[in-house]
Amino acid sequence: MRRLRNLIICMLIKRDLSGVADLEEVVSTMTGFADFVETPPHLASIMGEMIGLHGTPIGEESGLPQELIVLGMDKLGGGELNMSSDIDLIFVYAEDGDTKTDNAEQRSLSNHEFFVRLGKKLIAA
Repeated sequence: MRRLRNLIICMLIKRDLSGVADLEEVVSTMTGFADFVETPPHLASIMGEMIGLHGTPIGEESGLPQELIVLGMDKLGGGELNMSSDIDLIFVYAEDGDTKTDNAEQRSLSNHEFFVRLGKKLIAA
């Protein structure tokens, strides 16, 4: 993802300096890329990797599998990212609990630790 981001930024800089890209193109391209990074398929891919390592996060009250919700804030939420913008994300999950492992190779984690690690992987992508 970092390589793709760097390629997009280089393309936008070239287009901007040559007078081809306007501010709207820069903003919409950067916001579109950030939206792609936090999309359900990308998140599901990282979630699947984490479940393979640590099991499924289960709510201690409901007994149901827990999902991570990713909220984009500030310029991302407003669709106003530019090449130098930070991406502000809030990660939310419903219940504390622990992961339920399916085999001896998986290492159980608290839901909190599971989602912290998932968020870090999403940010690093």
